[in-house]
Amino acid sequence: MTEEDNDEITTYEKMNFADLFNEVSEELVTESVEARVTGKAKTNTILQGRIAQVKSQKFKSYFNYGEIVKSGMATYHIPPTELILLDDTFDIVQAAFLRLDTPVCFLRACPEHARHGVLESIAVDAETIEHEWGKLRATMEQEDPNGCLMLQPFIPATSSMVMAPNMYATIGPGHDGVTAGHGLQLNLLLNTADESCVKEFAKIGHTKETYELEFVSQKDDKILTDKYANGTTTLTQIRGCPPHAMPMPPFKYQVMRSDGLVNVMSRHQGTVPGSGTILVAEVWEATGLEEVAWLEANITKDKVPEGFVISHPSGSMGSHIYAHARGNGIPYIIGDVTVGETWVEGSPLNVAKEEGHPIAPEPYDPYTDKDLQAFALGLAQSQTRWQRQHGWFAHYFHQWLGININPKHNALLGGAFAGWAVKAALGLCLGELRYAKGMKKDANVELLPVVKAMIGDLVWQDITGETSGNPSKQRKHYYMAMERMEVDYVEMRKALQWCAGQFKTGWSSGAYGGINWANCAEGAAALAGAIISFQKNPCVDTIQEVVNRTNEAENFAHNNGSLYNKFLSGMAFDYGTSNKEGQGYFSHSNDGISDMFRTYELAYTFLTGSPNELVARPVNEWNQIFNFTQKTSHGFYRRNFICTSRAIPSCISRAAKSLGSDNLHHSNKYTLNKDHFVPCGAEDCKHCEKHNIVTLTLGHELDFASVLLEADHPSAFFALPDQKSMPITYNVANLIKQKQYSEITPELFVAGWNGLSTKDVLYKAMSAMYKKHLKKKMVTDVEYTTKIAEMMGVQS
Repeated sequence: MTEEDNDEITTYEKMNFADLFNEVSEELVTESVEARVTGKAKTNTILQGRIAQVKSQKFKSYFNYGEIVKSGMATYHIPPTELILLDDTFDIVQAAFLRLDTPVCFLRACPEHARHGVLESIAVDAETIEHEWGKLRATMEQEDPNGCLMLQPFIPATSSMVMAPNMYATIGPGHDGVTAGHGLQLNLLLNTADESCVKEFAKIGHTKETYELEFVSQKDDKILTDKYANGTTTLTQIRGCPPHAMPMPPFKYQVMRSDGLVNVMSRHQGTVPGSGTILVAEVWEATGLEEVAWLEANITKDKVPEGFVISHPSGSMGSHIYAHARGNGIPYIIGDVTVGETWVEGSPLNVAKEEGHPIAPEPYDPYTDKDLQAFALGLAQSQTRWQRQHGWFAHYFHQWLGININPKHNALLGGAFAGWAVKAALGLCLGELRYAKGMKKDANVELLPVVKAMIGDLVWQDITGETSGNPSKQRKHYYMAMERMEVDYVEMRKALQWCAGQFKTGWSSGAYGGINWANCAEGAAALAGAIISFQKNPCVDTIQEVVNRTNEAENFAHNNGSLYNKFLSGMAFDYGTSNKEGQGYFSHSNDGISDMFRTYELAYTFLTGSPNELVARPVNEWNQIFNFTQKTSHGFYRRNFICTSRAIPSCISRAAKSLGSDNLHHSNKYTLNKDHFVPCGAEDCKHCEKHNIVTLTLGHELDFASVLLEADHPSAFFALPDQKSMPITYNVANLIKQKQYSEITPELFVAGWNGLSTKDVLYKAMSAMYKKHLKKKMVTDVEYTTKIAEMMGVQS
């Protein structure tokens, strides 16, 4: 560079930073005003100048998170959002409403600082938006003049959640069940080691434990039955808040009863800051969100007297009112509270009222009398409310045994889970048995008739839409049948033991049936047995056996993985069992949020619903069926024909007849091998006929029909009382039935006739056959009949 060039260099004066800051601020204000004046705000409310005017943490967080969503790096879904400033005119609001292109929108209040529940969302449509916007804006100008509004599409929701990352989430019904504190509230545990939320929300300025997230969810209509029915979830708010406390199990304590001190568990949630004990001097009972503004103004740490308590009978640990109490260090109790009572927080977020005896908190005990009663109720209700997806109750079952943050509900849901495992195993075993016809080498004639008799013709027809009455070839139909069956644990244990016997032998393929399935059936039968013992004698010993057996049931495995993977995601169990250092609880992923909502929705339906619509007792008694099958074998059915023998329950015989002989005989030695052949007793059975075996049907008063006549070995398949005819008699009758007339000589005919016994139950049937044969011969063969007449001493 030359000296001449140096002479031309201009030196600038550095701007003062305060001036720079003011200049930028003024430019942004100008841009915001110009956007409104020029009408630009009508086409885009999310402009830099407008956003700069916003002081609301709620909107800023949501907007900043939206930028992450746009980059494709966000975990959660958020809806389109329009910014409405308090000085906007209605034409800007109306243009934003039309741009969202949905019949109903939410107009959300965004205060300058988080104010829990003071100004709630309002649903608006084309008819109401101007009025509701004007009313909410006026309220904001008075209550929070530095706030703003958001306009978002209406999001259908069957449940909503407030989540304290890395701790727990509270879920309630509808759009505001948690924040408003109404309806069934359930808490679910989150993975304490999952850093995904910590990292993601640090990008928008939030540090751990300084914020909570609100979600809404719309359940899938197939949530009760479908393995993949997760519904839809949406993040609706990111809200700054005081730190949450990690819930811990309830505590045991003693109360004074008429017969002395008894142990009970704490059943209320809440917090008593400070010493953990409070003598109630004044109570403010919260009943709805409309009171929170008054609460903010009148109930703060420096204003309330000693002994003041907020009572929230329908509240939750995710409600706006609890957030306010938490932030001000004010005692908050979910329940009814009366002046003069003493309440104790014996473990974090668990409180109890003293009743005639000072509370000395002891470690949590899941096996109190009240919990045993609740568990028993869950077992009983599972018999009529069973659904495939109740396997998600594993989380509640293990909560009940450990960090029980739903003390009012977990024992009952734990019982429902144990009951689910029994019936789920039974449905799965029956579904697997459909392969036995082609793959079990020693399948016997009772296999399909027993399954058919269990389910009942009407249920099969209703489920499958088929009139043939044959058991379905689709496994899901067996699970659907379980949803219709009201059967007790004694009946299910017997059915599972029968299934185990069917699986133990004869399976050649490692992919179907066999010993692994037998082990699952036997394990489920053992769980049913433990439940039966508990129901007879509910105590610590019997409930612990049920718990142990239920834990074992979660690990049942067939040939290709978990027993339940045919219809249940493996995550259902992982959220309950793989909880080392909290890492097995629900994740913060979008799938984890969806799974939490699913787990809640299933419990909500179970706890607030009623028995399944079509559930009923089986048309045929299972005890009769399975008491009978305990003594059956191939040999038994060789002597007692399944279609006709009075030794067989009529429901099994009827099922066998309707199935037809092709479903009674299988591709194994009991059908293909003459020496092992097991007859079925069905009329005109081609399999029996192939082995030269005939069934004769009687019409006598007992309506009992069946004897098999075998030409070579006529005594091989007799199923007759002692007063039977001579073997030669059956042999001739068989030849007549087979139309082998040339084999019946006059001498053979006479010998057969002379061997007839009038005490034989088949006397009328066989004598009629002989008569028919003789009549035909008298017409066609004079020599034949003359010889018979001579032998019988009859003059022709």
